[in-house]
Amino acid sequence: MTNDILITKANRVLRIQLNRPDKKNALTGAMYDAMREAIAGSNDDPEVRVVFIHGQPDCFTAGNDLAEFQDLARMIRERPAMKFLETISTAVKPIVAAVNGSAVGIGTTLLLHCDLAYAGQGAKFQLPFASLGLCPEGSSSFALARMAGHVQAAELLMLGERFSAERALAIGLVNAVLPDGELMAHAEGRIAQLAAQPAGAIRATKALMRKWTAARVAEVLETESRLFGERLASPEFGEAARAFFEKRKPDFSRFGVGCRSRAHALLPIDGGRSAATPISLSRTPRSMSHRSTIGSTPGRPGSDQHDGCRCARPILRNSYHPIYPTPLHLHATTARPGCAGAERRRWRGLPALR
Repeated sequence: MTNDILITKANRVLRIQLNRPDKKNALTGAMYDAMREAIAGSNDDPEVRVVFIHGQPDCFTAGNDLAEFQDLARMIRERPAMKFLETISTAVKPIVAAVNGSAVGIGTTLLLHCDLAYAGQGAKFQLPFASLGLCPEGSSSFALARMAGHVQAAELLMLGERFSAERALAIGLVNAVLPDGELMAHAEGRIAQLAAQPAGAIRATKALMRKWTAARVAEVLETESRLFGERLASPEFGEAARAFFEKRKPDFSRFGVGCRSRAHALLPIDGGRSAATPISLSRTPRSMSHRSTIGSTPGRPGSDQHDGCRCARPILRNSYHPIYPTPLHLHATTARPGCAGAERRRWRGLPALR
């Protein structure tokens, strides 16, 4: 057990305090393990009704300690951050977070898995993954877009700029913004109310609220983790890490666009065969599985033949339109130049706009 995480239990509340102020609560593998074990242990602990996560009065967390990434092989092998995210995303008891000061990287994405979150007026949030040559984690590529909308999430994830507590409130990341000196008292008051509620009813409510997206979140976490591991070995991240330790601004100008990178293999819309693919949406039959699957057999769902094109193309089943949450059957309509399917750009299964 590390002293950088303080675990206490009182009044039916499990308190997890990030306690590494000299490093702005930068997270190490040992800290992730301590938090993961505490949350996992709370699931079956009858003495715990609420989990409370907070940092120091002037800092929530600066995110991952980049010094840990100097041993990439160990980080990729042990996956401490991913194991923590898997645990917090499947926690049984309600989780409340109080954010003062900086919440960088996973300090922001972990809030997507909390049930209540409060921020001080001086709190600053940041998702600097792309700016570090990495990619989103914590299911933020799905959950943040679902919460805030695509363009808001894209701005925060692609530009990696710091944003205020007021913006966090506006996009639904936190419940309320309080004066810094009143944050902890307000959060503890809400926690006391939550702990006094019928425990079984609260667990059932959380289970129902999470049930409908649980499989998707697990899939996104796994996919993000896979690509994140690849990005850790990329020259772009290497430059970002060197620049950090050399206290200079990174220079990414000498790196190529990488449009044929393995990231395309994670996006089954066009199977990585075209640089820009128009998308057609058609309603998924009710008999289809609710899991995202890939198929390319001609003449069957998952193929092109039913849309007038015999090109073998992977398709993603049962995805969702960002505006209309109707199960949809996605497939790309451009497989190669001159393909007949390229002219059949259809958007079916959407409500008529009149």
